[in-house]
Amino acid sequence: MYDFKMGDWKYRSMIYAAVGTIHFYRKDFVPFNEGETYGVIMDKNKVLVARVQEEVLNLFGYELSEQQIGKALVAYGCPAQSVAERLAATRDEAKAA
Repeated sequence: MYDFKMGDWKYRSMIYAAVGTIHFYRKDFVPFNEGETYGVIMDKNKVLVARVQEEVLNLFGYELSEQQIGKALVAYGCPAQSVAERLAATRDEAKAA
């Protein structure tokens, strides 16, 4: 069985915090095209990225990695998901992240 460490929880929860912050400032979100890299997506959204990084650091004392902020932007910009169509996240999924 996978040993779910606090570090894994914090890594993932900070992505959730970033997605929530992006949603709050969604007026500034610039959509992206499928296949664009994290770097391109982050460049399109640099004002939003700076605000998300600042707020997560101020609120949680945690500096988001480029990968975390990229994952948050992709998660926010992806097509809507349905509870009926997707299983809940699992520890195995967290281990792979």
